[in-house]
Amino acid sequence: MKTVNLGLIDYDKSYEIQQSTFDDIISGKSGDILIFVEHPPTITLGRNTKPGNVLVSESALAGKSVKVYTINRGGDVTIHCPGQLVIYPIVNLKNTKCDLHWYLRVLEQVIIDLLSEYGITAGRNKGYTGVWVGNKKIASIGVGVRNWVAFHGVGFNINPDLKYFSLINPCGMEAGVMTSMAEILNKPVDKQEICGKIERIFERNYYNITTDKHSFS
Repeated sequence: MKTVNLGLIDYDKSYEIQQSTFDDIISGKSGDILIFVEHPPTITLGRNTKPGNVLVSESALAGKSVKVYTINRGGDVTIHCPGQLVIYPIVNLKNTKCDLHWYLRVLEQVIIDLLSEYGITAGRNKGYTGVWVGNKKIASIGVGVRNWVAFHGVGFNINPDLKYFSLINPCGMEAGVMTSMAEILNKPVDKQEICGKIERIFERNYYNITTDKHSFS
């Protein structure tokens, strides 16, 4: 699959690229694409966002140069910021498996497998989508699907300033629940190295659907 690393980019610009890529896949002009980005401080409100999960006023957010977008993915509120790798797989599930539950578990498994390569034991938390290290969440997942083409994806905390999460109840939970690779390992992590590993792990997990590994609980 094709991989694109856009670096640090405004959320609205990356969304335009997602939509253009989505249209190309629907029309048959393009195959699956894996997009890596970082965003400036940005809050996104999913379809299931509950009132009160943004903890500061619009004026306070504007004063901190934090933009807010209501978007067409599942899930509650989340925040993006530099140091968080955002992974947008734009993929046609008709070519693999038309099963959203399966696809969410694949995305979780990609991060779980990646973390294991750094000696970090991660897993799932029953009742929640995402990836956890102990009782802390390290990756948030929210997707949109139309005509079985998936978009949006994963916010994976590598080296972010975790103070940004104090602005919201991330995914409806208390801000202190979030962690990062840098916090766990007590050192910064090379994001470019991470991108290369995720590309390989994503292809292995997403396309090799016949393996026992995809009998997710």
